[in-house]
Amino acid sequence: MKRIAAAAAAFLMVLNLTGCASTSERYTNYIQAVLDCSYYGKTEQYAKLTKASAEEAEKVYQDEVDYVTELICFRFAVEPSCISDETHEGYETLAKNVLNKTKFTVDKAVKSGDVYHVTIHCEPIDFWDIAYEDVESYYVDDFGVEYEAASTTEERELLEEEYAVNVLEILNGYVDEIGYEDPVKKIVEITEDKDGKEGIADQDWLDIDSLILGGK
Repeated sequence: MKRIAAAAAAFLMVLNLTGCASTSERYTNYIQAVLDCSYYGKTEQYAKLTKASAEEAEKVYQDEVDYVTELICFRFAVEPSCISDETHEGYETLAKNVLNKTKFTVDKAVKSGDVYHVTIHCEPIDFWDIAYEDVESYYVDDFGVEYEAASTTEERELLEEEYAVNVLEILNGYVDEIGYEDPVKKIVEITEDKDGKEGIADQDWLDIDSLILGGK
C-alpha cells in the first residue's frame, strides 16, 4: 500500500530547467538528478539544474527517507506512535540503507513529434518479500502471544517498542541480501505548465517511486 501524499511531497518540485546543454541532455540530466537526489541523497546536481537551494534539495531526499521509513513501519506492522525516538532513528537509518540499494537507469530523452520522452529503467527491490517470513514468524510466535496476554495499556505499549526493536534487528539483517525483480521501464513525457515550467506529471513520479521500491 502506498501513501501517496508522503511520496508526492518528495516529487512536487518542477522548476525551470537551466543550462547550456541541448534540450535532450537537459531533460535527461533533470530526470537523473531528481532520482539521484531522492534515492541516494546526491543533491548537488539537482540544486544546480533546478536552481533549488541546498536546503530545498536536501528536503527532497529527506522527504523520501521519511516516506520509506513510514512505508517500512506500515509493511511490517510497526506502530510509529508507540516507539522511542531512538528506535525511530534506527528505522530512518534503515530507510536510507534500503534507498541506497535501489537501482535505476535513465535513457537519453528523445523527441517524438512536438514532445520529448524519457525512458527510466527500474529494478524493483525485493526487500519486502525476503524479510516478510521472518518478521511474520516473530509476530505470530512471540509478539502476538505476549501481546494477547498483556492486561494493561502500559504493558502493550512496552511490547510495541520491544516488537519494533526486534523487527528492526531482523530487517537490518536483510539489507545486504536485497535483490531485484525483473527490470521494468517507465516512459515519461516532458510537459510545460502554464507558468512555463518544465517537468513530468506528479503521477509519473509516483509510478516511478512505486516501481523502484517494488510496490505492489
